[in-house]
Amino acid sequence: MADALTGSDLAEMLEQLPHETENAQDIARRVRFDTSQGRTVFAFARAGGGPLSFTGLEFHPGMTGEEDWDYFVLGAEKAGDPLQVINRKGLLGVVTAAELESRGK
Repeated sequence: MADALTGSDLAEMLEQLPHETENAQDIARRVRFDTSQGRTVFAFARAGGGPLSFTGLEFHPGMTGEEDWDYFVLGAEKAGDPLQVINRKGLLGVVTAAELESRGK
């Protein structure tokens, strides 16, 4: 996993995922994000037109795999600040690690 992740590093990882309007049931990869708040978020598909927006899930113990996907964005308050994972509920933490991995079935 990378030490100093940049927006372009993460955009490159997300670019390897299909867009949400493509065949979502055939997604074979995901990007795993770990945050400073101890959360894990999985990106399964790119969303919208921005390079750092995606659909996915925040991992919680006891998940069934039937949960609905949510929309997330990676961003920073100002240039040079650490990238953060944000969803409709707010900040999920600063990205501490990201890895492209095969999606288990």
